[in-house]
Amino acid sequence: MTKKIPTAEVERSKYVNYLHKAIEFREAMEYGMHVRNWNVASLTAIHLAFPPMMLFWFFITA
Repeated sequence: MTKKIPTAEVERSKYVNYLHKAIEFREAMEYGMHVRNWNVASLTAIHLAFPPMMLFWFFITA
């Protein structure tokens, strides 16, 4: 049986915040790669993938 993950309702007008956060993470990832700090680059790459994934999830479930 699949366990239901608790979620919160988010207004569609706030979705743009997720996009801005993804852009910030991308810039941090590119900087980490530029200075060869692989920990920063890899962790921000993981966080970069999360906000757009959440946008997709909100749009398909709305």
